[in-house]
Amino acid sequence: MKKIFTHVLLLIAAAWSGFSQTQTIAYNQTVGIESWNYHLGLQSTINYLSVCQTAVEADFTSQNYGNGQWTDAPYDVYVNGGLIASHEGNHTIDLSLYMPVSSVQIVKTGPSGNWNQVSVTVRVTTTGTTPPPAPAATSVTYCAGDASAALQGLLSGDGVSLRWYLDENGSGYSTVAPSASGSATYWVAQVNVSGCESKRSQVNVNVSATPQPSVEPSYFLPEGALASSLPQLAQNQKWYASANAATPLTPSALLQTGTFYVSQTIDGCESARTAVLIYVGTPVTQVTAAQCGTTLGTLGQLVTADNVPGATAYRFRITNLANGSVRTIVSASNNFTLMNLPAISYNTAYKVAVEVQHQGQWTGVYGPACDVFTPAADTTPGPSSITSPVCGNALQHISALIST
Repeated sequence: MKKIFTHVLLLIAAAWSGFSQTQTIAYNQTVGIESWNYHLGLQSTINYLSVCQTAVEADFTSQNYGNGQWTDAPYDVYVNGGLIASHEGNHTIDLSLYMPVSSVQIVKTGPSGNWNQVSVTVRVTTTGTTPPPAPAATSVTYCAGDASAALQGLLSGDGVSLRWYLDENGSGYSTVAPSASGSATYWVAQVNVSGCESKRSQVNVNVSATPQPSVEPSYFLPEGALASSLPQLAQNQKWYASANAATPLTPSALLQTGTFYVSQTIDGCESARTAVLIYVGTPVTQVTAAQCGTTLGTLGQLVTADNVPGATAYRFRITNLANGSVRTIVSASNNFTLMNLPAISYNTAYKVAVEVQHQGQWTGVYGPACDVFTPAADTTPGPSSITSPVCGNALQHISALIST
């Protein structure tokens, strides 16, 4: 099976009559399909006609080819989505009654031959209204997300907006300028305040997009650091105080711990901004307030410190307050368990302080220490406990039973 689509957009006539201009634009679409099978529903549709309409008429035809000759075939005609007529062969219909006409369709309803074809030509006539001229520019270049200034060069006369098509005569357009990085060709028309659309011009669009900087999620700066001390992360970088700040930070701006945003500019195009957490001074952390001063439920319960974004490790210093012994545990996460100690005691207080590592470097500063307590040993008899009177007494002989 093979389909052929042809589109033709022709400026038929333009003439002045006093102060009134008359212009007729013809839109044609012919669709053919090669099929040996009975074929119904072959159709041709024209959408997005000029909205400046004084009169509209259309020519329709439907044919089969077989045994060396073309023969007429029946078809239905739809205007603006509604059935208005049924015919066979060539037929011209005045569609002015249905203005504004937005779509015209022919649908084949009869039997098929070796080759089947439907065709529709719509002529839209405008009197007294001058459509804007076609865009004169043949190419346009702009940065992704910043097309408005460059696109002004495509507007002229009384044109106020643009329509972007993928081909010269096809229907379906976008009012949004292309944003994908790279080069592509579009057919562009301009529209005036009355909704009258110009002819289309072929325009090559070049969109440049700069990638966002590749950064670590956080950085540390000394107390009193200025914006000029922010790390150099990208080409022609700019640092901002917020995601939507209108202007970058000045080099003399005094920094405080918080989230800042950095962009880079390449070939005149600025990238989107990337969020970066900047710590000013030495970052410290400690056991969470929810656990500080509490008794653990079990010896294996996790002891957790407040998270430090960007930290690469945590070092926990644990002091047994009963005997003064000190141990350290290094963890890639912000928690640990006392079960990792060489020895652990029930009903004992442990003082825990935490140091942070960032990008492989320890800060050298522990945060405020916090006491946590291990639970008391469970001496309550249970299903697996040794029962009295055996518990605590000497066995009468070596083979005496021990009950639980």
